[in-house]
Amino acid sequence: MRTNNPRSKQRKSLTDIELIMLNALGELGIQCESQVNINGAQTDIALTDYPIVIECDGVYWHSLPKARAQDAHKTQLLEGAGYQVLRFWGDEIKSNIGGCLKEVLYALDYG
Repeated sequence: MRTNNPRSKQRKSLTDIELIMLNALGELGIQCESQVNINGAQTDIALTDYPIVIECDGVYWHSLPKARAQDAHKTQLLEGAGYQVLRFWGDEIKSNIGGCLKEVLYALDYG
């Protein structure tokens, strides 16, 4: 993960699904950063060389109505800043990381 980015960052501990995604992206050579603040939105993962953000949503928390509204607002902020937002459920990341990566590659125009 690159750390010398001008975008402001906030630290928090990473979840297991964020770590799985970061490791998988790294194995593909896709440079990314975790916990980047973009346009007032704290992201899970921002791709360094592309205007793409990956959000890793835990099933329980992100299924709650309040969290769904917060997620929609975050997506709106990021899209307003010109970013594409890819959201993956935690169970999908754990059981089908290959499928998640295919979606990321497609967004990068590799697919």
